[in-house]
Amino acid sequence: MVQIGIRLCSTDAKPPQWTLIELQGKLDSREGSPLLGQPIGDLYTDRITGALTLIVGHHILMGKEVKLKRPMILVKRCADAEKSTDLLDTEYTVKAVIYRKFIFEGRPRPIISNVPKKL
Repeated sequence: MVQIGIRLCSTDAKPPQWTLIELQGKLDSREGSPLLGQPIGDLYTDRITGALTLIVGHHILMGKEVKLKRPMILVKRCADAEKSTDLLDTEYTVKAVIYRKFIFEGRPRPIISNVPKKL
């Protein structure tokens, strides 16, 4: 087991809380362009049951919200520590804390809007 000593950069503000989204399979764009910063769909929550619905293109996914047993953090290396080679001198800034995740376990179902009456 490797142990790395980390000293956090001092910040007065609390980091924001993020939510992790877990999908089955792979998410690709039609054009092959990167998805970074692009909206992937619409997320809806049923306030009574807490069920989640994610609509991506012409597909619908059903999911649920789960609280993580152990929170995760999103960190970024501080600018001063990027040149350091000593692991004990490495400093990080906590960008976000993740306490929960949305799980979409099932396969996506197609959304069919107009079904012809005669086949």
